[in-house]
Amino acid sequence: MALIPERFRDVHDVSSMLGALDAVVGGRTSARFAVMPADLDQAALSTDRTWHWDEWRVLLGDPYLALAVGRPESDQGAAGLPLDAPSVHDAPVLFVTIYGGCCILSSAAGSGVFRRLHQTFLREEYPSVGRGFLDTSMVFEVLEGVAADNCCSGFVVRGCSYRAPIDAAAEDGAWESDRKWTQRTLENASLYLAETKGWVRRIGFSFDWDEGEAGFCEAAGSLGRDAVVTATSAVPVVWEQVVLRSAAILSQEKETLQGRDRGNSYEFPLRPLKIRYGEPVFRDVAAAKFLVRQLRKLPDSSLSVYHGNPYLHVSLVDHLDGSSFAVWVVDAEEITILPGARASASAFGRLIGHVLDQFREGELIAHD
Repeated sequence: MALIPERFRDVHDVSSMLGALDAVVGGRTSARFAVMPADLDQAALSTDRTWHWDEWRVLLGDPYLALAVGRPESDQGAAGLPLDAPSVHDAPVLFVTIYGGCCILSSAAGSGVFRRLHQTFLREEYPSVGRGFLDTSMVFEVLEGVAADNCCSGFVVRGCSYRAPIDAAAEDGAWESDRKWTQRTLENASLYLAETKGWVRRIGFSFDWDEGEAGFCEAAGSLGRDAVVTATSAVPVVWEQVVLRSAAILSQEKETLQGRDRGNSYEFPLRPLKIRYGEPVFRDVAAAKFLVRQLRKLPDSSLSVYHGNPYLHVSLVDHLDGSSFAVWVVDAEEITILPGARASASAFGRLIGHVLDQFREGELIAHD
């Protein structure tokens, strides 16, 4: 039975985890991190997993509540993962860290394997763990925080994939995607997106980091709106500066989304969320129709359309946990989302992240 490779068996805390990951990156191998808002604790990680593992260890250490390390059980197959991987680089070993209201998955698995690990973990732990989402302003907040640090120099945007709106009535949809390899500064990249009214999907970066007596090292990687971070060099630096900054922002966002359900008897006050665009996005009925088409693409959900013109009113049910929402467009410049009797923070985040990426990015406004 394939167990955790020797290179990872000495991991006993987060520092040794980062060292082990740093030792295998390079060439085509990256360390990958998925940051997710969560309501998990040490006890939750210590219990038997519904997703079975060959080995599951829980390690404690301050400031991390728990660090677990495991590998999917060979007789389960775990969504078709290569359990007899030929090298340590391909071995689907997963580290799970609880930190600051977030759950962070870490691995040196390839992108496809890591995506399946991420999706399987989310499905097993939902809604205690939700999918992370960062809008464009949050992505730049993370990276600008790194660039402003006294230890950072030479911060460069190496690449950017993004979407930008086009006419909603156009045959090919309401937005178009593009990817550019660049040598831009953060400020220049931000201005370019503002000019195109685009929203970030993923930004690649590199920067030099002053490690004091050890000298300078080059850190490189990428940050996506799904809060998945890659590191191709200087893994501990990318963890500290990009992964944990992303976790801090997602923890704040989780507070905004929590506690908005109405209760079984609708005894709690209505606390809607709005996505505001600052321009008449819905001046034409074609935009509302496009929004409906995009909402239907949300996985594991169902949509009912009550009214489509001149205003939009739809009901959406999240089949993963039974959360429900009413989505209204009565103002040409905004979408209003009303929570139902049950509306978990994870379901709210999943719906909002989907709209901001698949329809058009706007400003999230909380009404309390």
